Amino acid sequence: MRLLLVTHIFLPDARAGVETYVHELARALHPEIEVAVATTRKIISLPTGHWRENSLDGLRLFEAINDLDHEDFAGCHLNEAMERAFEGILDRFRPDVVHVNHLMYWSLRLPALARARGIRVVMTLHDFWLLCPRLGQLVDWRGGLCHLPAPERCGPCLEHFTWAQPPAARRWIRRLVRIRSLTGLALDRPMRALQELRKGRAARPPVPEERPAALSPEGQESWRERLGERDRAVRAMVAELDFLISPSPSLLGRMAEGGLAPGRSLALPQGRRHEPFAGLAARRRPDGRLRAAFIGTIAPHKGVLELVRATAGLDPRRFRLDLYGPFRQHADYEAVCRAAAGATQVFHGPVAPAAVPRLYEEIDLLCVPSLWDECCPLTIQEAFMAGVPVLASDLGGMRDLLAAGGGALLPPGEPAAWRAEIEALLAEPGRLERYRETLPAVPDMAEHAGRLLEIYRGGR
Repeated sequence: MRLLLVTHIFLPDARAGVETYVHELARALHPEIEVAVATTRKIISLPTGHWRENSLDGLRLFEAINDLDHEDFAGCHLNEAMERAFEGILDRFRPDVVHVNHLMYWSLRLPALARARGIRVVMTLHDFWLLCPRLGQLVDWRGGLCHLPAPERCGPCLEHFTWAQPPAARRWIRRLVRIRSLTGLALDRPMRALQELRKGRAARPPVPEERPAALSPEGQESWRERLGERDRAVRAMVAELDFLISPSPSLLGRMAEGGLAPGRSLALPQGRRHEPFAGLAARRRPDGRLRAAFIGTIAPHKGVLELVRATAGLDPRRFRLDLYGPFRQHADYEAVCRAAAGATQVFHGPVAPAAVPRLYEEIDLLCVPSLWDECCPLTIQEAFMAGVPVLASDLGGMRDLLAAGGGALLPPGEPAAWRAEIEALLAEPGRLERYRETLPAVPDMAEHAGRLLEIYRGGR
């Protein structure tokens, strides 16, 4: 069997949850079947739709270029250049099964293209992108949660969302592509370096996001039509799937509520590699402090500022919060978080993936204060494998993961409730131990991969 795993972004450029899962799954399946990964990259000296073959950790890797240089909203989800790239990859690899993990930066017609060749198509959901074109988070421009899409809310939200390159950038991309095609000279890296330099010189204190102006009736109707077209394309894509998988029962339930979960669907817990976390044990420090950590991207939807505010002013002799993660795309937000921090919080910046397991030896508690319905946060699974209890927002997949124990669920975006729980843990040491005693088991990736093989072969 030949399996093609399709994802929007991938290692080594990106290392968030979807990328980590796809990489671990590919490694688990590789001894059994022939596996390749198809992903997208942004290289502004190469044209959108160009693709090339590469390798990573002995894995075949197909990279299709998408510079986001489309001129209309539909290019975000129906992109003929990316479809041609995908067909070229199918011609080269000739898979028996395509397992879609994310279609952002690709095109919703990919499953239909595969099915037309007699290829079985399976899809795993990782967020709400099929419902929400704003990064799949069902979070509006103010940070408020959206239960399901509604044109009257989506229009104003997307009107102020960057979904493509601006006209000036598109002109530069065309010039750089032309230069490379004529001379072979790739100027994308120097241009990016210059752009970063300009950003640094233009840095300014963060300002609150302003409320978008109300759309005119014509503008609202325009977005209603565009969103209707996208919804029809999404439903046509789902109809082409042989099987739909969700790592979270609540995510699958939300999709069913939106009419996007066919009968051939399944909630399947996500597997993880246990080896990196085997044998870890928290190292007790002589000072006896409760050591908590946030591990993830320092970004508004992650609720980092609310966590910092919840823990500000606690006695640094009894409590410490370590914050690990990149903030490059949210430098202004990171500055706000640092300004709100005190003696109990320490910002460490990005952490190499190989070093992540050892972080759990240094902490007593993982905090996951996300403000959106995260579907299956890998950090929670990592904490469980390392024997570390979790405090998480009472939303979506976080609620699913902690349903059997292992910590506490708290109201998202409410620092007072988070502070009260942490103060209770400080006042009652046995409380943390009780959380530790109820840590749920995490499915092993080998077991998970075996279950997927059954689905690839036509089982349920």
